[in-house]
Amino acid sequence: MQDVIRIYPDPEMTVSACAAFIVRKIGEILETNEFVTIGLSGGSSPNMLFMLLAKEYREEVSWNRVKFFWVDERCVAPDDQESNFGTAKKLFLDPLKIRDENIFRIFGENEPSAEVERYSQLLEKELASEIRFDICLLGVGTDGHTASIFPPDIKLMESKKFVVNSVNPNTGQNRITITGRLINNCRTVIFLAYGKEKKDVLDGILNHKKREHYPAGLVFNARFGVFWYLDSAAYRLP
Repeated sequence: MQDVIRIYPDPEMTVSACAAFIVRKIGEILETNEFVTIGLSGGSSPNMLFMLLAKEYREEVSWNRVKFFWVDERCVAPDDQESNFGTAKKLFLDPLKIRDENIFRIFGENEPSAEVERYSQLLEKELASEIRFDICLLGVGTDGHTASIFPPDIKLMESKKFVVNSVNPNTGQNRITITGRLINNCRTVIFLAYGKEKKDVLDGILNHKKREHYPAGLVFNARFGVFWYLDSAAYRLP
């Protein structure tokens, strides 16, 4: 599917539009499916989105019919301030009173290789024959990484596995991440990015200058499209 690029004047409007799109997609999917599966990302970009969804859409979504998974996790305890799950729990899941049975987190506190195996099996069990999320929320780093797939390990975008252990090349921190195989198998992929520090990498990806050099640039096979929600500081159409 072709990229769908949507640009807004500032981060607040970008996040608001992204939230409305997610809510609309959830509603569409629930018309025919019992549940919606969503892969959540970490980093700073989703935080505003989490808070907005919890505040503005508390009553507008059948949240008890949404199952939450994670695209990546830092190898830390869930109460660590760097935990992707911990942040989502505080800003999003707890305010909406999401039931434990709808939450499928990556156990960052586990030994990494054992957790890769456990989470892989969990995804196979919960997502049945087609290992995909209905909605996959992603960010993009200034180095072009997405999920926890960094440029030195760009080969993970073509891994035959669904979940792997990765390492942040800047900090040496262990991560657990889904791979390009799962990302590109999702029904709808949404990138949320804003701020001038993302300008160079988004120019390289979306204007096809160096797309193949960045993990985020290798996301393009989602069944119903790859949607980029950006502010004007991060990207301007050529």
